[in-house]
Parts: sequence; C-alpha cells; structure tokens
Amino acid sequence: MATGIDISKQIAILDEGTQITPNVNQINFTGTGITATASGNDVTVNVVGATGVWGIANTAGVYTFYSTLTLAMAAATSGQTIEMFADVTETTNTTITLKSGVTINGNGHTYTFTTGGSQVFKIADSVSTTSTILNLNIVCTSTSTNLYIGTNTSGTLILTGSVFRNTSSGICLSNFANADVEIIDFKGFSNTGRCIQWGSSSTGGRLRNSYAYSASEIAFLGIVSRIENCIFVSGTSIGLYLQGGTASDCIGVSSGSYGIQTIGGVLNNCKGYSTANVGLYALYSNIYGCFGYSSASIGINMDNDPTNAYNCLGYSTVNYGVASFSTNTLAQKNLYNCTAISDANIAMLLASGTNNNAINCTVISKWNNVGGHGIRVTGANNQILQCAIEITNASANAINATTALTAKYANNSFKGPTTPINANITQGVTNTHDNQGNILI
Repeated sequence: MATGIDISKQIAILDEGTQITPNVNQINFTGTGITATASGNDVTVNVVGATGVWGIANTAGVYTFYSTLTLAMAAATSGQTIEMFADVTETTNTTITLKSGVTINGNGHTYTFTTGGSQVFKIADSVSTTSTILNLNIVCTSTSTNLYIGTNTSGTLILTGSVFRNTSSGICLSNFANADVEIIDFKGFSNTGRCIQWGSSSTGGRLRNSYAYSASEIAFLGIVSRIENCIFVSGTSIGLYLQGGTASDCIGVSSGSYGIQTIGGVLNNCKGYSTANVGLYALYSNIYGCFGYSSASIGINMDNDPTNAYNCLGYSTVNYGVASFSTNTLAQKNLYNCTAISDANIAMLLASGTNNNAINCTVISKWNNVGGHGIRVTGANNQILQCAIEITNASANAINATTALTAKYANNSFKGPTTPINANITQGVTNTHDNQGNILI
C-alpha cells in the first residue's frame, strides 16, 4: 500500500545561503543563549539576542558584545573599533587603559563616572600608544582625571568629536613628565579644577586643534613642546599659562586673570584677552605677531629679562597698551615693529634699564587728557627710534618722563602734541647725521 510519503527525501542545511550538508542526519543546538525544547514531534529553538553595550564587529560585520568597556578593551586587537550603543554610568572604580591601534567610537553616547580611582582613561607608563576616541562624552562627577597620559609615554591620541567634562575638582587632561604624546582635537570642560595640566618634560609632547575651559581654575598649565591652534578659556583664573615651549595660533581668554601668561616660552601669532587683568603677560619670553587686549589692565605686559616683542599689538581701554617693567639695570626688553594703543592712559611704558627700546613702533594714545602721553620712559638711555607717536590731547607729550633722565630718540614722527618731548628728558644722542643720513646711537 502506497503511503504517499517519500522516505528517501533529503534535507539540506544551509548557513546564510551556503550549504553545510545536503542530507542532515541529526541537528544539535549548542552555545550559550541557545536552547531547544520538544513537545511531541515539534521542536522549538530559542536564540537569545546578544547583549552588552559595547560591541566589536568582525570582518563580516557580525558583532560580539561585551557588558563593560574593560572586557571589550581586553578582547580588542589593533585595527579594531569598540562601539558604544547606549549611555553608561560607572558606579565603581574603573580605569580604562587604551591600546595602541584600537579605536573607541561612542556614537554620541555618554560615559559617566560617579566615583573612581585617580584616572578614567589612561595611556600606561612607558608605553607607545596610538589610539582614537570618537564621538564620546566622558563625564566625571568625582575628583578623577578624565584622561591621564602616563610617564615616559609616546604616540598619538586623536579625540575627534569627544568631550571630556569634570563637574568636580578633577582635571580633564593630565599629561605627566616625559610624555612625548601628540594629542589632537581634545575638548574639555572643568568645573573647579584645571582643565589641562601638562607636566614638566624633556620632550613635552604636542597639543593641536583643541579647546579647554575651566570655570574657576587655569584652563592650561604646564611645559609643552608645542601647542597649535588651540583655545583656552578661564572664568576666574588664567586662560593659557605656558611655562615653557612654544604656542602658535592660540587664544587665551579670562574674565578673572591673565588671558595668556608665559614664563620662558615662545608665542607665535597668539591672542590674549582679559576683562579683569592683563591680556598677554610675558616673562623671560619672546613673542611674535601677538595681540593682547584688556578692558581692565594692560594689553601686553613684558616683565623680567630678557623679554622681546616683534610685530605685536597691545590694546587697552583703561591702561597702557604695551608696558615693560623691571628694576634690573641689565634689563633687556625690546619692542620691534609693535603697536601700542590706549583709550584712557599712556599708550606705552618703557622700563628702567639700559636695553629697553622701542624701534619702528606705532604708538597711539586716544585719551583726551593732559596725562594721555604717547611713551613714558622710566630709565636712563631708553631708545626710541623710527617710531610714529600720536596723541589726542595737545598738552600731553609724545615722549614723557616724571623725573629727570637721559633717553635716546631719533627719526621719530609726532602727531598732536604742542610739546613733543617732556622737559625732564635730556637727549642722549650727541652726534649728528653724516652725509648719508646715518647716526650713532
């Protein structure tokens, strides 16, 4: 009797369209999260979806998920990306040590630390690490450091689209001694702590295309090999405090202290702004093509020796546009091709000492007051050469002194004063031009 059933029929097993076997004899379900149950001849297979906020895709695009970033980082190898798929709050001490060649992509999510050890993200001591953190918001509500660069490290850290925020007294970025790491696209906000603290170093590292803000502390403090194209803002303290190295195309802003302060550093094309103190304060430093602005104090203040300014502009609405101070008789502060402007005071102050000179400068006092002088000299043998000096009040002097002294001035032009040179000043140039117009200063 025919049953109508073809008992010779074969059943093929395929994986994503690719045949594994043409004729299955037995099927065995294995693996965590996979269960099979039978009810009579009916079999139900339950495949539990992969869990975990952190995922790493293989070459076929299939993700392996991890419950913590620590586990994902341990599993990741160079060239892989760890992705974040939901916001995470850590309530236990956690430090993530970055691996060279491993990228973290936060996909715009927030990683919050309510407690913690001394660091959150870290490049380990004495390790060369090149790593990337993309599109991740890191928030510390404790005193932890958001990002720690260890001692004797090297490499490159790219932080595009990521934001480091510390709402307590912790530091957003701490770079320790001898860390030759280049950091690119850092963006940090600190509440009561410094945003960036860069340790003393023989190599110093580099910081590029970055932004740092501190509400009540210094935005950047330290010695660094090179800073380029960065902005530093402080609510009550110094914006950029460079203690050594070179800063180029940077901006420092403060509403409570100096916009920029440099001690033993070099500034190129930098701008310092302050509404409470000096715009740009330079000590033992050379500054080139810089701008200092203040609505409460001096635009550019040069102090301690040697300090020189080239092609710079100092502007103040209330005080000296540019000033140099020193009681050292060997003081050396030269202004070359600089501009000093004041709305309500003397435009330029030259300190005492034998080498405090203004050469080929433009000096403008807009203060319509008898005290609105162009340049005030305070030391013997200050030199004022080839300068254009303009004052607003005719009773003020182009060059002024409060006590009797000798200064050297030659080849200058004066606009506005009835008496260009104050009676206290004795001309220190004693020879006359030769037939070719040269003069011995």
